[in-house]
Amino acid sequence: AFLTDTGRESAFAYNIQRYADVYTSRLENFLNYSSEAWLDPPYDVKIMPHHVKIPSSVLKTKAHQDG
Repeated sequence: AFLTDTGRESAFAYNIQRYADVYTSRLENFLNYSSEAWLDPPYDVKIMPHHVKIPSSVLKTKAHQDG
């Protein structure tokens, strides 16, 4: 389904496979839902790791220490 015209996996498919574990253990699990489904985190999960905002000052400090 996510193949290029040469039959290879597309970059889009690669990234879905790579990051799907944030939401599910297997990409194929998404086949159980319609393409219109809204996927929300469980009620007891307030924030997911990729939603965390890191102040730019932290990154600048870290880069300065490493450099």
